[in-house]
Amino acid sequence: NDEDADADLAVFVRWQDKKAYRLARRLKKKGQRIVFDLCVNYFDEAGYFDGGYGTGKRELEDCSRMADVADVITCASDFIAERASLHHPRTVCLSDSIDNNHFWFVKDAEDFRRPQLRASFSGVVSKVKELEPILPLLQARDVPITIITNRDPNLDASYRFVQWRYETFPLHILASELCLAHRSLDNPYNKGHSLFKIGVFMAQGVPAIASRVPAYEQIIKSETGGTLY
Repeated sequence: NDEDADADLAVFVRWQDKKAYRLARRLKKKGQRIVFDLCVNYFDEAGYFDGGYGTGKRELEDCSRMADVADVITCASDFIAERASLHHPRTVCLSDSIDNNHFWFVKDAEDFRRPQLRASFSGVVSKVKELEPILPLLQARDVPITIITNRDPNLDASYRFVQWRYETFPLHILASELCLAHRSLDNPYNKGHSLFKIGVFMAQGVPAIASRVPAYEQIIKSETGGTLY
């Protein structure tokens, strides 16, 4: 975040407000190339969801300004890249990667012989609401679920809460046999999700049961590490 660094490139990640735009213009005048990185689809207005996330008019306007000043737009999923390509001639998909030096554990195959498989979900607490449609199905089948998130979601259902920490996350992944990634697909916000949420589980040998988010379809088809519904 050194604005005065002697650099050839300035990469803007998760920052696109008016202050970011002014800085991007200043750095571009100095001769730096501007890379605008997107992990969310800010080209379509999806509205706001419970938890305060989503895309409205302000996000679209901020994104449009940054796209105008950028030399290239990098995107975390093909879906976002397809939308961005309609607004910028230089758009590249740089999919999320998994650090195998951090997510280095391997799930014990014997765990899958348990009489009752265990499920896990990981994500910020505002996204836990996405699980609500499938929690009754888990309870009906006596499938316990662990929710790995930043604070207790206080759900009206049976679950185990685990505090998310980057350092302990890989080990907590091993405490389940299924990764659940349920997303409503009736909006362009969810369709832009990257593969990371299921990728870290699959990297350690835990298969995913996931909605047909385009990035999820891509990795499950290529790695056969789960199933889509």
